[in-house]
Amino acid sequence: MLSAETKWEIFLQITSGEITQADAARKWSVDVSTIIGIRRTVKDAALAALAAKPAGRPRSGTGRWSRPARRSRS
Repeated sequence: MLSAETKWEIFLQITSGEITQADAARKWSVDVSTIIGIRRTVKDAALAALAAKPAGRPRSGTGRWSRPARRSRS
């Protein structure tokens, strides 16, 4: 079984062009379908993480970016 760190390293090497999917499969003694699955998992996780947060800055007056209420000077 490949560790998460190893899977990440495989993904980086393939996407950077350092190694082909077939070469990665041979290097780590797994089937090419395992390599394809790693790439699919990383893509799905990245898309889910990016979709979970709205783009841009929060609206003013909401959330952690809101200004504190002014106190009157009486």
